[in-house]
Amino acid sequence: MTDLDARLSELSLADDVGPRQQNGENSTSIEDLRDSINLLLDGIYEIQELRHAASKLSSDGSPHSQLVARVAEFDRSFRSLQSRITATEGSKRTDDPEVEEIHSDWSDLEREYVILQQEMREDGWLSRFRITADQAESMMTPLQTSLKDCLHYVESITSSPVPVPFESELEELPSLRKLQDLVKSHEAMKATYIPSVAKILKMMERSIFGRTSKNGEALRRYSEMTQRWNELQRQLQQLDARVRILMTQHLSRSSSGDFEVLAEATSPSGSSSMDYFARGHAQKLSVSDIRKSIQHRTSVSSVVSGVSGTSAASMQRRALGANGIRAATESPEVKRTAPPLRSRASMMSGMSSTTARMSTGTTPPVPTRQQPVETMLKTPTNQRFAGAGRRSGAFSPSPTASSTSRIPMSSPGGPSPRHLEVPGSASRESRILPDPSNWPKPVYGQYSSRRPGPPSVGGRSVSGSIARGPPPSSFRSTTPTPAGRSVSRMSMGSQAPSMYAPPSLQPFQPSKYDLLDQTVQSVIDETKFKLFVARVDPSMKRGQRRAENEEWKGGFVFGAGQKVSPVKLLKIAGRPGRFGFGQGQPRMKCLVKVAGAWQELSTLLKERLENAPQGFDSP
Repeated sequence: MTDLDARLSELSLADDVGPRQQNGENSTSIEDLRDSINLLLDGIYEIQELRHAASKLSSDGSPHSQLVARVAEFDRSFRSLQSRITATEGSKRTDDPEVEEIHSDWSDLEREYVILQQEMREDGWLSRFRITADQAESMMTPLQTSLKDCLHYVESITSSPVPVPFESELEELPSLRKLQDLVKSHEAMKATYIPSVAKILKMMERSIFGRTSKNGEALRRYSEMTQRWNELQRQLQQLDARVRILMTQHLSRSSSGDFEVLAEATSPSGSSSMDYFARGHAQKLSVSDIRKSIQHRTSVSSVVSGVSGTSAASMQRRALGANGIRAATESPEVKRTAPPLRSRASMMSGMSSTTARMSTGTTPPVPTRQQPVETMLKTPTNQRFAGAGRRSGAFSPSPTASSTSRIPMSSPGGPSPRHLEVPGSASRESRILPDPSNWPKPVYGQYSSRRPGPPSVGGRSVSGSIARGPPPSSFRSTTPTPAGRSVSRMSMGSQAPSMYAPPSLQPFQPSKYDLLDQTVQSVIDETKFKLFVARVDPSMKRGQRRAENEEWKGGFVFGAGQKVSPVKLLKIAGRPGRFGFGQGQPRMKCLVKVAGAWQELSTLLKERLENAPQGFDSP
């Protein structure tokens, strides 16, 4: 444009000064004017290119600012050239072909300039569109910033080499409590900005595609905003899923700890300086420790009471009974604090308990060789066993009538035996034996029908009269005792889960007010699942309403005898429309949780239908 102005100034100077030049000079000036007109036409094309390239209103060197400056410069050059063309036409004849040619070029330039002015005229709709687009982008920016902060905090938790606690004492360390606070503020921002941005984009779409004439700037900006919004929504969904996984892992980790028992201060074990297992008051006792200690004490008492023999020590233990043996063998602390174990009432339950304890891997002590005490064997009750054959052999853990009872050997009508103190330093031979006259008298009518063999002393069978106490059935208590653990295989097999659903579950009837029921029914119809189906939790009924962001979920049983499976609906955003404009309808996917993982319900139904027995149908 500076060259054009210089030429125009020379032309005006030539017109004002001196006489008119010759025809050759006039021809040169006409050529110069023609070149200037062509330069202005090229300038119009360049302005149109800049206009199509401008997408935003800016003032820092953007294409739109360059366009405004170029249009102002073109307007000044156009007005200057217009005055020169008028002077040239006045000095030439109108029928001169050169003048006519210049006049035609100038008319084309004027027409193009008028069209450019009409296109460059400020449109009120475009101004409103720019303001609306700026508002939508100003709401997307803080939402995207909050999303980045939450994602960064989630990354710091997942990349931590140690498990992140729920609360941390140090502020700089990550914790799930801080994540909850951060997500809470993020959810509040989402609840405010997401509906507003979606509404603005919908208004812009209707306004753009409802106009007859299309504006390139508006189309480009709407396309860019739609792509940005779709990407932002996808990242928001990913953040929600990752936060949900982190919280689920924390809950599963906190609920999977070992079961522990604390000794209470009011219990007998907590009232002493040492508790039941010789530990402090505040020390925790695990289930495994309690089980080991109880097994040890019960195995000792059962083995001592189960060893058959006629030695002085065995006779004394039999007279003392289970409680006397425990009092003589345990430590003072345990003797003071240990609660008595519940004894078996019947002979059969005593036999099963003795056998079970003997089979836990505890090896019974080998009885020492003792001299038989003749005075203890001379009882008129057992003289009928004097002619019984000898029986020799090693100790057998199988129960007998004389070794299965862990109840003190005393008859209801006879005197109770004397409990003797057995010092720990005394040997087995030096222990004081009870007076045989004070031993319990047998009750013949309550003896078991089983005929026991003679016991052995020191690996040798003893013939003659054997002193025996009454069987455990004679001491059966009249008070009912709680039933023990069933040892019958038939009864254990009867407790196995049935292949049919319990009568409390009703066949699945989908509710027309429950979207989850309708979706599950459609999947059942699609897969042709014919096994038993029931819903555990109640369905939505008429008049009931869900929360705004509440998920569709429930518990179902697919197949008789199967466990309850959680089922939920997952909402998937629709795909973007053609050329990136608009968005399709959202889709619903039905998922079921199996072995801690979510999978499609149709896949589970097909697997269970294939694994079902042939000919097995819904009950």
